[in-house]
Amino acid sequence: MLLDFNCGGWDKEYAKRYNSLLNIEILPIRFGHVDTLVSIGLDIDVFETLHAMGIAPLCYQRHELYPDLARQVLATAHIGYDDPSKPTYENCSYLA
Repeated sequence: MLLDFNCGGWDKEYAKRYNSLLNIEILPIRFGHVDTLVSIGLDIDVFETLHAMGIAPLCYQRHELYPDLARQVLATAHIGYDDPSKPTYENCSYLA
């Protein structure tokens, strides 16, 4: 579904971002990627923490994927800064 200027309240920039995301295949993943966690040495800590919280099984289950919804969120996402002259992690906010 290609979006046009101001289609459904979307501005031109959001529509452009969304349309470019249509070319991206969004595949389902699991929450914890074991190989990555092992390579950075966090696998034991992460899985022990998740196990203690009682949610470790979530890392191994596939979850339903909504590619179009993911594209909409990514297309409309905006990172802003409380003080734009000092764009740091501490003073940023994510808006979708």
